[in-house]
Amino acid sequence: MIEIDWIQIPEGEFLYGLSDQQQAAIREKLRAEYGIDRMDDKDVRVIENLVVKYRRTAREPDYSHLSNLTLEEKAIGRGWDDPLFTYFLAEAELERIPRQRLLWMPTYYISRFPITHEQFSVFDVNYYAPRYGLPHDPWPPDDLPMMPESTGYDVSDAMAHWLGGRLPTVAEWEKAARGTDGRLYPWGDGWDNARGNFGSRYRPEYSRQRGIWRTVVDAYPSGASPYGVMDMLGNLAEWTMTRKPPSIKGNREAAWVKGESAKEIGAPEWFWSILARERQGERYVGFRPVLSEWQRQHWVGGTLTT
Repeated sequence: MIEIDWIQIPEGEFLYGLSDQQQAAIREKLRAEYGIDRMDDKDVRVIENLVVKYRRTAREPDYSHLSNLTLEEKAIGRGWDDPLFTYFLAEAELERIPRQRLLWMPTYYISRFPITHEQFSVFDVNYYAPRYGLPHDPWPPDDLPMMPESTGYDVSDAMAHWLGGRLPTVAEWEKAARGTDGRLYPWGDGWDNARGNFGSRYRPEYSRQRGIWRTVVDAYPSGASPYGVMDMLGNLAEWTMTRKPPSIKGNREAAWVKGESAKEIGAPEWFWSILARERQGERYVGFRPVLSEWQRQHWVGGTLTT
């Protein structure tokens, strides 16, 4: 039997997305971090033109900035090998973050922690592996049982339903992570990379000694959300049930993930952690289930809850 520590998220309104002031402050911080504010006016104008073209590339399947660069832009924005590439990518992503608005949501319940290796193993041994004639897939030998499991969307979705629940929507994930007041991070508006697993410097000793990049799901209590939900940023990104149509012809439909920890993207972590990003693969993506109010009153994971 799998024990899930369910946290009630009460019904009501919450601030979803970013305000104009937050957008402006983030853009100013990005420009300072990448030295844009220290460039001369001519280079800044070139950078601003490149930002527009990167945004079009992110938004329009048939447009590529690499095919539309002037000679001046090529000298600054060559593409993937450009030191400023992550800045252009960040600017393109910033535009896609929803503008702040009030959303009302009914009561729901979310797991305090992401699903761990130990919990997933029960599901795999007792249901998933035998149902599909697959061998049991044990967690990495150097990992600890309380480290988060990473797996694909379909398997995550199957386990969430096996528990009697489902994956959260992007909005449900946001409210559970950041509360109702529009803060940027679970703990507030100021970035603090000691409140989650954002790199080896702040990891517990067991992780640094053994070369394990994951940490156990209760390692950072100071990073808890206003509702007490843990590990929402850092460690692993997490699947949501919110789907996104393919942006490039021939691609599969993707699902949004939240809590991106910048391991595959690069710095700055303070920016990438606030995004929802579409993903298709399973690398470095964990999950946690949610229950609707009506599901809470039915059989959940083999146990009748009230």
